[in-house]
Amino acid sequence: MQRHSKKSSPTIGIIADDLTGAGDTGVRFLSKGLDVSVLFAPEGEDRLSDVVVLDTDSRTQDREAAYALVSRAAVWMKGKGCRTVYKKVDSTLRGHIGVEIQAVMEQFEFDFAVIAPAYPKMGRTTVNGIQYVEGIPLHETEMARDPKTPVKESNLVRLLRQQSGEKTAHIDPRSLGDDATRWQEVLDRCREEGIRWLVFDARTDLDLALLVRQIKAASHSVLWVGSAGLAEHLLDSVPETGKEARMENVASGPVMAVAGSMAEVTRVQIQRALTRPRTAGVEVDPSELLRPRSEILDRYTAEMEEALRRGDDVIVHVSTRDDAFRRARRTGADLGMTPLEAGNRISEELARLTGRVIQRHEVNKLILTGGDTAKSVCRRLGARGISLRGEVEPGLPFGNLIGNPRRMTVTKAGAFGSGDSLIHAIHQLKGTKANV
Repeated sequence: MQRHSKKSSPTIGIIADDLTGAGDTGVRFLSKGLDVSVLFAPEGEDRLSDVVVLDTDSRTQDREAAYALVSRAAVWMKGKGCRTVYKKVDSTLRGHIGVEIQAVMEQFEFDFAVIAPAYPKMGRTTVNGIQYVEGIPLHETEMARDPKTPVKESNLVRLLRQQSGEKTAHIDPRSLGDDATRWQEVLDRCREEGIRWLVFDARTDLDLALLVRQIKAASHSVLWVGSAGLAEHLLDSVPETGKEARMENVASGPVMAVAGSMAEVTRVQIQRALTRPRTAGVEVDPSELLRPRSEILDRYTAEMEEALRRGDDVIVHVSTRDDAFRRARRTGADLGMTPLEAGNRISEELARLTGRVIQRHEVNKLILTGGDTAKSVCRRLGARGISLRGEVEPGLPFGNLIGNPRRMTVTKAGAFGSGDSLIHAIHQLKGTKANV
């Protein structure tokens, strides 16, 4: 493949706290013909893309580590002279959002942090400062029971104040309409009161478009903070380059999907994908990854290898059954692990288990579900990042691994997508049409 020309200074810098979110946000900018790369670490990359997304992998770290990782990324972007900086946050508010915004704001002299994590296309909305998923307050959804980063607070202003101590204002774009004078008055009043963090409601994409348009018109320097939803609306002011992203040629062969997420959405996607012909499922008990024994891991390896030798596509996934979840929780407690430590161990062991099979059988078409799992697998394969090429559907970017460009990879957040998203991703990688 002929790559776009690279340069030493990116135009746009994005700091994301996990891999799937990094790809989901960065892929927006491909529509403008920009070259986009997700990097696991900036050091050692001499020639950079137009848009660089740094995955700090900080969502499941403790607050001190998260601050240090994001601060380091911000220092690098400042040194590279990035003209636009975007802090990508989870649309379900997982991680240390307040701490990470603080880390970036302390490195740059922005007038405001414009915070709008809504992603209406994915059912994530913000109304009266409350974050909703499909109309349900966040703390009442499965995100409150997330094994690694449970979210117990749906009020975004309150959450940010708890995490950072920063004075934070709430603004509903609809209350100001398209009146530039009113917007300027509100922003001036916030500055006078020493309020630099602004939380915005967004029920629809029209709300996001309105706030971007008016904030840009006000000519303040801002740190944009949001999910992929807000990023999409920053594109209006980005000029077209006329370039098109091209994919590396990918060798023929089966697809392997590795799903470390226990989200209900992912469970449904796996069930549907396993109804396809020539598709094998390998269900891994997470408690066995916490106490890995060679005979058990060898059994899982044999199942994967047997399916690959037949030429079947393979879906390797942690069991989402309630009894398996309870067993893993008990095993982690017996080992003296916190839920976060147990979750990280499961991701690492799943990556180790699947990584050696991927390398041994030269599997070049991958689907990685769950940010921690995706990052762990990529690192096991020696990748330094992902050069983005396109999107299967909203929330499912794909690209070539940096360090092994023949490996095409789709990444997906565990709670993203429709019931048939995994099927669509398989067909995207195989270059065939999905009959669903």
